[in-house]
Amino acid sequence: MDIQMPEVNGVEATAMIKKDFPHIKIIVLTTFNDDEYIYHAVKNGAVGYLLKDASPAEILEAVRTVYRGGALVQSEVAVKVLDKFSQLARTVDTVDKELDPRVKLLTEREIDLCRLIAEGKNNKEISEELFLSQGTVKNYLTKILEKLDLRDRTQLAIFTIKNDL
Repeated sequence: MDIQMPEVNGVEATAMIKKDFPHIKIIVLTTFNDDEYIYHAVKNGAVGYLLKDASPAEILEAVRTVYRGGALVQSEVAVKVLDKFSQLARTVDTVDKELDPRVKLLTEREIDLCRLIAEGKNNKEISEELFLSQGTVKNYLTKILEKLDLRDRTQLAIFTIKNDL
């Protein structure tokens, strides 16, 4: 498969082929050593990615390796694949570490209230901004603290900031 083709690019063609014929093994052979092409080709099911400057022996080895069920990515391309994988892994790890599962317990309105508390607003200011009575703000606050098992506004503000609400 090449990346640049007249009707459909190789990344899209790979996705279409893999959708209808998942058993087909696709090797990309192209001049494009571009991070995005590599990433999307592999993401869409390519099991090989070689540049057109690969020797005939390398291309033959890639075909044999893929035929036997393996995958083959040229070394200069592999560096980019590993870098992209590493970036994605760090992003996933960061999201997993920072997001407290209790966030899912909150409604949008409760999150709005949390944001205003994190900004240091008092109940009167929150009631004016959200068009609620001060009593309703106090009830929301009590309910949020119970849901999140927090003691006070300060803990709630810290929770809100840590979870980027």
